[in-house]
Amino acid sequence: MGHVIARRAERDRTVLPRRHPGVRSVRDRGSDDGTYAKLPVWRTRWHWLNIVIPLAIAARRDVLERHHVAPEMFRDWARIESLYAEKTTGRRLIVRPDTVASVMEVSTRTVQRCRSAARELGLLADVVHGRMLSAGECFRARQQGSPQRGMANESACLIPRWLGLDAWQSQSAVDDVTPTSGRAQSAENLTLNPGFPRRANRKNELAPLARHQRKRSATHDPVRWARQRAHRARVDQLIGDLQAREHWLTAEQPGRLRSLLSRFVRGSVTWTAEDLQHVLRERERRLQLPRPTADVVRRPYALLAHYLTDVDPQNDHPSAGQLAIGQSTVPSSRKAAPWCGLCDSPTSRHLERGDGTARRCPRCHPGRSPK
Repeated sequence: MGHVIARRAERDRTVLPRRHPGVRSVRDRGSDDGTYAKLPVWRTRWHWLNIVIPLAIAARRDVLERHHVAPEMFRDWARIESLYAEKTTGRRLIVRPDTVASVMEVSTRTVQRCRSAARELGLLADVVHGRMLSAGECFRARQQGSPQRGMANESACLIPRWLGLDAWQSQSAVDDVTPTSGRAQSAENLTLNPGFPRRANRKNELAPLARHQRKRSATHDPVRWARQRAHRARVDQLIGDLQAREHWLTAEQPGRLRSLLSRFVRGSVTWTAEDLQHVLRERERRLQLPRPTADVVRRPYALLAHYLTDVDPQNDHPSAGQLAIGQSTVPSSRKAAPWCGLCDSPTSRHLERGDGTARRCPRCHPGRSPK
């Protein structure tokens, strides 16, 4: 069935499957200005599939072997993946790997390996990394009738510079070129690669690509390193104790949980595995959710992140005596006001601002400012 859809999509791309068809995405407005500033466009999709892909495979077959991808599978992936990109530029490639896998009739992991190999070859570049939507974005998406919970990567199909191919527009099609520093020059006397900006002070050189390099300290700081090692040891101890209490978390690698639980060790308030377990039970009680088990939970990290997303390590500690998990601590002498009926629900008690964000109800929210 997937090959039938692929053949029809060559003529009509509306038949391509989407994650949420018929609803408007949160990222319909496009990327920020300047995102594609240093990424050249392809000539055509036909040129990218029939010229660039075969040359890249023939020149760097070791990259495919390292990622355990067969050349035939890589060509099939490029044919399906490029259908989701813009026809004229190869940009705005926004599609989830499981959607591409459904058209190719392969596993999601196969598509992920193909993408990793393409990134190493320079055939694919991630322009905007995917992320989960914030509470305000989810609120606006639900108002539009969209079940969207996150945004996929926004990528672009490229022609690797190491192949030495001409740019998407040949130099013979340009009579003269005007650099940013002033006077026009003849195209035949200028080494130009359209798509990459040139320096204003040196007309015949390309501007270097931005390189994101980690800044390393010039001197070794043993005190800082010892502090980091001690913090990591405390986080690992908390993860081990929590996995011993919550068996559904044992399927997750401790290294992945480290970034999620690090904030509960960093502050002045000390959190233990028993405190986190109390938070999980309280959240299950409020949301009326069953207790998770190892045979039911498929993504332990996602479920734990959902439980702890609104928990403040400073104010929501079980010993702080707060009224509800995820809300600010209030004095125990204040009783929760009855629901006013003007906010969204008796459990959330939030109102919507004019810009679409949520705020606490000033009449009945337990964490409202005292009058």
